[in-house]
Amino acid sequence: MDENYTLINNEILRLKKEFTQNLRNYSDYIDMCLLDAPIEVLCLPSEIVSILHRENVFRVFELSRCDLTKIKGIGDRRRLQIETRLREFAPI
Repeated sequence: MDENYTLINNEILRLKKEFTQNLRNYSDYIDMCLLDAPIEVLCLPSEIVSILHRENVFRVFELSRCDLTKIKGIGDRRRLQIETRLREFAPI
């Protein structure tokens, strides 16, 4: 009886570890998909989207890596809008 209990318990622990790793991998994959989304998914005003497109920013990951303070037409108010939408979209 103790041997069966040990075998079952070990199998449960193995499955739990495997499930946790698979969930982590899935979460990483979803994060990558979110970052590869077009900036239009952020529902920013069209003026901001146009400015970003002019600067060759088309994907969320590109937006998350650019220095908004150096983009002409993006002041404090628009920068705050962008940062807020990024946090709402992908709170990483």
